[in-house]
Amino acid sequence: MQRNELAECKELQVVAAKKVRLMEMRVDLKNVQITSFQAIRDTQAADIKKFKRLVWKKNVQIAGLVVLSAVLGYELVF
Repeated sequence: MQRNELAECKELQVVAAKKVRLMEMRVDLKNVQITSFQAIRDTQAADIKKFKRLVWKKNVQIAGLVVLSAVLGYELVF
């Protein structure tokens, strides 16, 4: 009877070990997914920053052209 109980106990240990390995693999997979999402987020943040700088530069150029046009228009009128 003890052999039977010992065999059952070992089987339960094997099953528990498999479950633990499966859970560890799931955790590793989640960590990889989180890391890749963070990398994507960081890349997108950098792209957004570059785009904002580009828009700011273009707005400054447009403002400069507006001022230049106003000055030239003022000189032509007077």
